Amino acid sequence: MTTAVREPHIRRAQPRASGRRAPANVAASQRGTDLGVRLLNRGPWRKRDRTIVVGGCALGLFGLGICSWGGGGEVDLSDQLHWLVGGIVSVALSSLGLAYWLLSGLRTVRLETAGVFGAVTANRAPATVAAGSAGLVTAAGMVRYHRPECPLVAGKTVRELDAATIAAEGLRVCGACG
Repeated sequence: MTTAVREPHIRRAQPRASGRRAPANVAASQRGTDLGVRLLNRGPWRKRDRTIVVGGCALGLFGLGICSWGGGGEVDLSDQLHWLVGGIVSVALSSLGLAYWLLSGLRTVRLETAGVFGAVTANRAPATVAAGSAGLVTAAGMVRYHRPECPLVAGKTVRELDAATIAAEGLRVCGACG
């Protein structure tokens, strides 16, 4: 008697009805493409940033190794100081490369955050405030006061405030618009 073995059905990534596709890592693994290459080009660092960081760190480590090897054979302290200065410069070069890595990642994260914040604020309706009001506002349940154009009160029914009301209710300034 022969038993048939069924192979598991592999579900392929198909575009959804809403037009969205499956995540890139899922689609790549199901298509059999090289996932490593695809993931290498993702993240907050561009290829140029990675090249600068790896090059700076490699030069710094190479210089540190050379200075350590050269200074290890010297007996006189004055000769060792030259190698020590070279080692300090090598460590500084590596540190600058790593600082560049952090700052370039932070730059990209800030740009992405600004893009997301802009998209969110563009989709919100402005707060309903009386015409001609340029004062501060708050909504029910809030412990902070805001400007009328603040995205945190956008689309909410707000009430106008004056300095006496703010002090009496103990409201704090908004961190986004204040």
